[in-house]
Amino acid sequence: MQTFIAKCLFIFIAITTLHCQTPEGDGYFGEYVPRGMSLSTTFGEYRYFRDDSTMMYVPGGTFTMGDAKFPNSQPIQKIEISHFYIDRYEVTVSQYQQFCYATERQMPKQPPGSNEQHPVVNVTWEEANLYAEWVGKSLPTEAQWEKAARGGHQIPQWGVQEKPLPLYRNPLPIRIYTWGNTLPNAAGRYRCNYRANDKFSAKGRDGHEFTAPGGKFAQYEGSVYGCHDLCGNVQEWCADFYVGKPKRSTKDPKGPKTGKNRVIRGGGWNSDSKRIRVGYRAFAQQDYRSKSLGFRLVKNLD
Repeated sequence: MQTFIAKCLFIFIAITTLHCQTPEGDGYFGEYVPRGMSLSTTFGEYRYFRDDSTMMYVPGGTFTMGDAKFPNSQPIQKIEISHFYIDRYEVTVSQYQQFCYATERQMPKQPPGSNEQHPVVNVTWEEANLYAEWVGKSLPTEAQWEKAARGGHQIPQWGVQEKPLPLYRNPLPIRIYTWGNTLPNAAGRYRCNYRANDKFSAKGRDGHEFTAPGGKFAQYEGSVYGCHDLCGNVQEWCADFYVGKPKRSTKDPKGPKTGKNRVIRGGGWNSDSKRIRVGYRAFAQQDYRSKSLGFRLVKNLD
């Protein structure tokens, strides 16, 4: 009897796994889709089951890291990064509420007007890292974050619906913002949620005085991999310890092993156009909280 029950349980698990797991090698880029993920109903997107998030694939390869405008963003280097998946949007209030409920934690206070679709803020680095462990993901390394924002030397050709999705040469390999080199308010169109016109008194003129729902500016912004709000909305924690002028490995750099501060990237709703540049680097201690600081996660592959 016990043997029969065990066999039934094995069959049930196998069937459930088949329904929740994309066959290996069947990703949009011909990659092996990890357990716990599947192709989304929208072409190019992936669904991650644990926190019901949308993720995008970043193919491995080289990209140009750094920004000549900032001393702490130099030297400018060619970096090779292994492939990974990254959240399309910043972790939301709704997703973080589920984590707090499951782990019996107190939900941090959110800015006025925030709802379940807005990015969660007032989260420390330790809390963001605990959330990452809870869902089986990781905070991105600084290099992963910048590649997702800037694009590799080869980027997806989204205009076609082919599998595997072809790549082509990145026309702007050292782009200033995710959308290119034009200012975020060029021609009177706001491309992200930031301190509009670089004036604190005008910070709500882009339609949002504080945080905006994820992807609100999708018509004008978005990385070459289909991610949103990498520039603006909220700043994002990275995994790395901060150092002023890092001596990086040219292959999957992870930053120094120790330090007092963690790297922050992306700029937020109260950042000016300089601080939302892809290459801008900020930092804070691990217990720091801010109503303009949140995070997104990556899924690394073996």
